[in-house]
Amino acid sequence: MAAAMIPHLDHPGFDHTGFDDPGADELVVPAGVYRRRRLLAAVLTAVLAYGAWSLALDVGDRLLTGEAGADAVASDAPAEVWVVQPGDTLWSIAVELGGDVDVRQRVDELADANGGPMLEVGQRLVIPPG
Repeated sequence: MAAAMIPHLDHPGFDHTGFDDPGADELVVPAGVYRRRRLLAAVLTAVLAYGAWSLALDVGDRLLTGEAGADAVASDAPAEVWVVQPGDTLWSIAVELGGDVDVRQRVDELADANGGPMLEVGQRLVIPPG
């Protein structure tokens, strides 16, 4: 099987059609492609503008209503502390604290506020409000 010969540009049998035309190597893109690109750019711009506007309104509302400051004040309140005694469990502490909250929810709150469910005698537990 013989390899196909590719004629060189200077070969007398090479067809130069299209190579002498300066615009022949330019890619022609249909007009519909440009319309789709412009539409996509417009949609993305609108989505970004809407997101920025919503964020600005949310931040403005929080500043005007003082919600951002209320969180900071609430965190400055002194927290109640429980010192773990021998035999204490999160469940027994939650039962003793009582309140209107379900004991299981109180156990989860205690574990989350103190880095997990493991207790050691003498450990100081922060009691979340509620």
